[in-house]
This record gives sequence, structure tokens and C-alpha cells, in this order.
Amino acid sequence: MALILLVNVAMSIPIVAANTSNVQLINRHNVVIVLDASYSMNYSDKLELRYEAINQFVNLLTEKGNYLGGIVFSNHIMDKEDLKKIQSQGDKDQVVELLKSKKSTKVDSNQGYTNIGEALLEATNMLVNAENKDLSSEIVFLSDGETDLPKDTPEELEKSLENKADAIQVARDKNIKIYSICLNSNGKANLKEMEQISKATNGTFKEVSKPDDLKEVFSLFYNVIYDTTTCGRGLSIPQSGQAQLEFEIPGIGVEEVNILIDGNIKTVSLVKPNGKEAKTQSVNGSSRDFNFIKVTDLMAGKWKLVVTGDPGIKAEVNLVFNTDLGIDIQTNNTTITTDEALDVTAKLFDGEIPEISDSSQLNGYETELQVMDVSGNLVDTIPMNLDNNQFKASYQPSEGTYFIKAHTIYDLKQLDMDEKNNLEKESEVLGPINVTKAEEPKKPVNTAPVAVEDLVEKTVYIWPFKENEISFDLSSLFTDAENDSLTYAVDSSFMEDTDYIVENNIVTLKHFSLTKGDFNVKATDTGGLSSNVKVKIVTHNVGVMACIGLGIIAIIVLIVLGIITWKRAIAPFRVDESGIKVQTYKNGIYSGTPHKPMRGTCKLARFRIDNIGIDNRKSYFQATGKNYVILKTNIPVFCNGKASKKLQIKSGIKYTIKVKENDINLMTIEYKSLMDKVMKRKRPKPVKKPKAPKKR
Repeated sequence: MALILLVNVAMSIPIVAANTSNVQLINRHNVVIVLDASYSMNYSDKLELRYEAINQFVNLLTEKGNYLGGIVFSNHIMDKEDLKKIQSQGDKDQVVELLKSKKSTKVDSNQGYTNIGEALLEATNMLVNAENKDLSSEIVFLSDGETDLPKDTPEELEKSLENKADAIQVARDKNIKIYSICLNSNGKANLKEMEQISKATNGTFKEVSKPDDLKEVFSLFYNVIYDTTTCGRGLSIPQSGQAQLEFEIPGIGVEEVNILIDGNIKTVSLVKPNGKEAKTQSVNGSSRDFNFIKVTDLMAGKWKLVVTGDPGIKAEVNLVFNTDLGIDIQTNNTTITTDEALDVTAKLFDGEIPEISDSSQLNGYETELQVMDVSGNLVDTIPMNLDNNQFKASYQPSEGTYFIKAHTIYDLKQLDMDEKNNLEKESEVLGPINVTKAEEPKKPVNTAPVAVEDLVEKTVYIWPFKENEISFDLSSLFTDAENDSLTYAVDSSFMEDTDYIVENNIVTLKHFSLTKGDFNVKATDTGGLSSNVKVKIVTHNVGVMACIGLGIIAIIVLIVLGIITWKRAIAPFRVDESGIKVQTYKNGIYSGTPHKPMRGTCKLARFRIDNIGIDNRKSYFQATGKNYVILKTNIPVFCNGKASKKLQIKSGIKYTIKVKENDINLMTIEYKSLMDKVMKRKRPKPVKKPKAPKKR
């Protein structure tokens, strides 16, 4: 499984050459362990086997050169050990002790809950600010459930989910893989959240139903992260009281050997290939039933493990090889014809020996050239022969486009092991190799599609009570110089599989399990070349509260409008005893009867006038309580040369109204307001200016 994962990652990014300048960094990593200390963990793992699993993972690390940090969290981060370089066993122990030091003893506003977002964001920030940024970075995350915070603090939950989205985005941007373990001992855990975290960051997710399996999963993650090799077998102590096991160390590629013995044995000793006994040192975590021995002073050849104990005692022995093997692949040309040979060389090296000077150091290694098509399918394998301290092969492919890599293996079949994981290594992928027919002129070199933009940003507003989605055409994101037909795929995503669909080059996002993030769209041409573009999605959750707020505003507006309408309805007309005089002149006949309305509105139909083109039932006077009234008509009418549906009729002035400006039919309006007398009483008397004295 580990090899398949590594191959897929390599194939997704074609490269043209390998780089061996940093051989001392082989299998060195920045790792942060993030441990859930919520109250439920006390029941999920009553025997605290998680600490043994973490201790084993940490102790498997090479003695020097890795960087390690730790975070233990509940409602918030309870404690942390910043990322630092491992220089001794004490440095490892310090991280383990920190992770063991904090537990939730109850459930309240300070402890007992699970704030995944805050812990992961802090872990990614640690790795972003790592001292050695040349190392790959990983997070190992153990929890027994999903994000869970007090229900009376919804803002904390919202912040935690936002932090989680930020952490995933940082991890995607900085190529930080998150390896998640869900301890689902009661079978009720929601696996989707942790699974999504790992998938979005190209990590691995594992569910563990019982704490006893934690060691196995941590060992699996160790093998994947550090590209190690593990061999195991069971031992039974014979009547002699002594059992032996032989294993072989190759000339290059193995930096340390970790020996884990699970069983009630008495003594453990090691014999070197030269027959001398090796010094052994038990690692922290060893006990009567478990022995952990790390061997760093290695010598090529066959070693012998000697175990003593009472006859009949059974033990499980695992050998974990910390490897620092590297392989560099080179070729003479990447554009050839079918009558030309493709010459390939592969050089093996390790952190201690960057250049092989003695071919005997490569004894036991077998190397082959693997040829793949543009889809990554294996089409041919060619044995590579050892020549002048390097492996060589000559291959004459047919017409097409290819990618190549070298694969080397140190065969452990001679070991008497129940489980064998051979020491293997693959080079990076080299290509594309373009091969044309010999009789034809060489075709122009194919070029990869080009992204129209390096980053495409999309914003989605999430409204409650409705389906929210966004769609866009993937073909609009790329151009291709050769006008090839491109195929598109979502190569890596922050989303769950159910969050989106792709049909006919149209991607539609229908569900947003994270508030923000990005995904990579990969376009591949017919020649097998591809390029990626990043699409960034940001959602803004309008939310129920926002809708409630809008509803409150709407209610306030309605209330204000209601008050205005009510005031208009009770406003008095304040006309004198003669009332409002409205007359129409139509076809030479005057008609109309004065009317004295009291308050509110008064329709024109009340004045018994003829219809001159205005709907007398829909047109009316509106009282204002002042010395004017408002005439509102159903259609625009002309008055003083202007057309309007709303006219101000002032007291004491006679108005002439027409439907058409040159119409002979018309309507006249006039009235006297009681407010005129009030206005006169309130009008101040003019102040006489004193006369200037006459000049003499």
C-alpha cells in the first residue's frame, strides 16, 4: 500500500531530473503529533495504550536529524512542545511526556470537549515556521470523534470550523500531509470529518475499533512517512532456553535497525557479522514483556539475534529498518526516434555514502527500469545491469510518449521471516520521453497545456433554507498551443466526494463541508502532458441570524410605513364651511357639487363630477392638516403646463386640470383652508427701522 501511494504522488508531477544534493536529508522529516485529550478519551482508551503507541512511533525515529513537536488539546490547546531537532533520546522522551501530561477530568467550559480546528491550525503553523524547511512535513493526529464544543458557545464552534478550514488550506499550500487515526471504540464516531482532513491533504486515514490496534496503525504510518522496511516473525523458546534469528544488513541504504520483541523473555544479545557481540541499549518503553532495542553502529553482512527465556515462551519479533537509500535516474535524451536506443543509468546512494566506490556495497540489490504510458500504466520492465558502480539499461521503445523510473530491491527472502517487506526504493519519474518513427521527421515537441490564471477565485454566499451551488466550465481555465483535445479532472480537493460533481467538463459544487479551501484542476493533452490550476473557494454564510435581522428591518419598515399611513388617515382637511369646490367642464356642460371632507382621504366621485378621462373612484384628495391638500390621480394630468399624478392644491388658488394639455374638457379645483387665519395670527408684525438723524 505504501509503494502504491508513493508512485501515485510521483506520477502526478512529471519531472525532468533527480536531485541528490541533499543526501543527508534522506528520510528526515518535520513531524507534529496532535493528541485529543477530551473527556471521552478516558473511556475510549481506558488502559492508555495510545501512549505506548506514540512512544513506539517516536522511538523508531532515527537517533538524530528529525524534527519533532507535540500538541495536546481539548476545548483549547492544553500544552504543546514546539518543533525542535532531535539530538538525543531525551529529546524524544520530552515530547512523549508532554503528550501524557494533560487529560480532561470533567466536561465543562474549560475541558472535556474537542476543538480540532484550533489544534490543527497550531500544528500547521509550527510546520510552516520549521527551522529546516527543506524537510517534508507531516502531522500525526489521534482523536476519538469529531469537533464538539459547548452548545451555549456557538461562536466557538464557528471559530473552530473556520480554523480547521484554514489549517487544511495551509496544509494543502505547504504540502503538509495529515495522517489521522480515529479511535472508534464504541462504533458511534463520525468518521467523515477526520477522513476528509486526511484526504484533502494527501495523507491517510485509519479507523481503529480497539486500543490494542493503535501500535499497528502507528507502525503503518511510520513505515509510510519514513519509507521504512519491516520484517516480523514469531519465536518459541526451545528446551535449550535459547532461540536465534539471523538478519542481513546490506552495504548501503540502512541507517539503523530497530528490534521490537513482544514477549516475556530474559535476555537479548546481538552478534555482528565479524562474530563480536554488539552493544545493545534498551529504549525508553521497554518492560518485562516488551523489549525495544535500537542498533546504530551497523556493519554489512549477517547478524544474529539471540534471545533467552523459559522453554515454551512465545515472542513476536519485528525488525524495523530505518533506511536512507536514494536512487538517481538519468537518460541520454528525452526526444528520440524508433531506431535510437534510450540509454538509462541509475545510481544508488545513501546519507553516509553519496558516491559508491566499491561495487560490493551494492551486493544483493537488483534494479529494473520501469516504462509507463501517459496514464501511468506499466508497459514494460527491463533489468538493469551493474556496471562501474551503477546500474544501466538500454531500451528501444516503439512510437509514443513514455515516462520512466528505476526500481531497486534488496531481496530479504533468505531471512526466516513470517512477514517480509523487502528493502525497496524507487527513483523519481523522468519524462515525458517522446518517441517518433525513424522514417518520419521529428515532430515538434509537445508542450503542456497552460493555465489561463495561476489562481481562480470563486465566492459563494450561503443562504439558509435554499440549495446553494456554483458551477463553472473547466475548459475555460486552460489553453493549449497544439490545440489538443484536453481531458480534465479534479486532482486534489479540500472537499468531500459528495460536495461536487463533474459532468461534461462542468464542475458543480453543491455542498460546502468546509467554509473555505481550494482544489486543483488537472488538464492533460493527448501527448500526456498536463498542468494544474488552483481554484480557491470562499463561502460567506449569510445564516439564519442574518435573515432574522433582515426580517426585523422589514418589520420596522412596515411599522414606519404603517405609522405614516395612519397619520395620513387621521390628518384633518381643515377646509372652511364652503368645502372643496370641484367642477368639470365636458362637452359644454359644467357639473360638480362642493363637499366638505373631515379627515384622511376623499375620492373625486364624492363631488358628482363628469368623467373627463380620470378614474374618479381611484383618484382622491389626501388631507395634510396644513393649508394645502394633495390630489392623487390614477393617470398623469396637466396643471400649469406640467404632467403629474400628484399635485399640491394650495388654499385660495384656483387650479385647472386637464388629461391632455390641449383638451377642451377640464376640471377646476379651489378651496379655503381654516389654517389661513391661524397663519395670519402667527405672522409677526414687521419691525420699524429707526430713522437716521437728519444732517445739519
